[in-house]
Amino acid sequence: MDGIPSALFVDFDNIFGALLAVDREAALLFAQEPWQWLAELRRSTSDDSNDGGRRFLQCRLYLNPAGWTVDEELGNENGRLYFQRFRPAFTNAGFEVVDCPSLTARHKNAADIRMVVDVLASIETAVPFQELVLASGDADFTPLLQAVRARGKRITVLAAGEPAPAYLNVADTVIDFAQFLTSCCTASSPAVPDEPVHLDGSREEVEQLISDLLSEADGALLLPRMARAVRARYGRQIDQSNWFGHGGPSAFIRGMGNERFQTFGHYAWDATRYEGPDNAVPPLVRQLRAVTDLPAVPSGAWPHLFEALARRAAAGGDLDPSVLSALVRDELSTAGHPVAGSVVSLILGHIEAAGAPIDSIPPLSAEQIRSAFLGWIAGRCVSAGRPLVADDLAALSSWLSGSWSEDDQPNRTGSPGPAGGGPSVPEG
Repeated sequence: MDGIPSALFVDFDNIFGALLAVDREAALLFAQEPWQWLAELRRSTSDDSNDGGRRFLQCRLYLNPAGWTVDEELGNENGRLYFQRFRPAFTNAGFEVVDCPSLTARHKNAADIRMVVDVLASIETAVPFQELVLASGDADFTPLLQAVRARGKRITVLAAGEPAPAYLNVADTVIDFAQFLTSCCTASSPAVPDEPVHLDGSREEVEQLISDLLSEADGALLLPRMARAVRARYGRQIDQSNWFGHGGPSAFIRGMGNERFQTFGHYAWDATRYEGPDNAVPPLVRQLRAVTDLPAVPSGAWPHLFEALARRAAAGGDLDPSVLSALVRDELSTAGHPVAGSVVSLILGHIEAAGAPIDSIPPLSAEQIRSAFLGWIAGRCVSAGRPLVADDLAALSSWLSGSWSEDDQPNRTGSPGPAGGGPSVPEG
């Protein structure tokens, strides 16, 4: 197999905390979408002699299951964002998650010493790695890196914040993780002007620059990258003006009043040229796609899917899942709302598991089908260790109803939703 045999070891608490201190958006990309940046790490290396990328023999994440940080937006009713929440995303990305609980009264966990033991043990395996990729800025790892280097291994460090020079100088390659995250988790990268230009209070100039960036992009742009392009031209005056009173780049774009330019979550795009990729959907939906079988169907297509299923159920006839899936697929395609037949089959299986088979008597309504599917997703989230709170359920319901707006994004401060399986199926 192609690619440098590599091993990836990630100190979650260290990296997440360091990223939060420098770039909150990058921190959330790291924790919520590990499959994206892991794919980019696989594709490329800093070794010019090898263009086959990396082949990770091991991907391990070291996490304190009781660790938390204060975050009013995503935290619970006490404002605590527990690291355990991100476990399913890493598990589904192929990581082996190693619990490193606090062992002392000062809440120091054993992640660093556990990582040292595991790295040294991995060197002695039958198929040893050639490159160690270590995601941590903890200078305590310096002796470990020295030992790895003495064994002839390449070392790549993913760091955030300002790690100690002695630690960084042991590595062959150092990657600024915040910059790496915001550059690899988007389809396009806006060009940065050569020379900074004085703002002079011209809102029109900023609007024109953003219009040009979005109009020329091949896809959705990460808002942090777009904001950096604006700062590169106009300096920090844009922040001093609080984005002309809007509070940030997303609100500023919406305030431009141009329906071509859409924002959602971390992204912005030109809707006349690009519909928006999967990673431009709401953060909640991205998380649920990672931990459940929620298909990648646009919000606007869901009500048409449920209505088509309800019409077929009411018409009777052959309700064999394979036949029904093909009929619904063809109907939606003709109506301009294409949905794969495999997705229709998936929905049929899930609503039956939720106690609402498509051949129910009396026939199910579109709302009953939607509610059954919502209940199945909620039950899957409980099984995955990521139960939905009331705000999550309301936001997911809006997504499945085709009525989603950015205001529906949950703030994670609601009360827990129904235990076990989520919403029940309404009586016929």
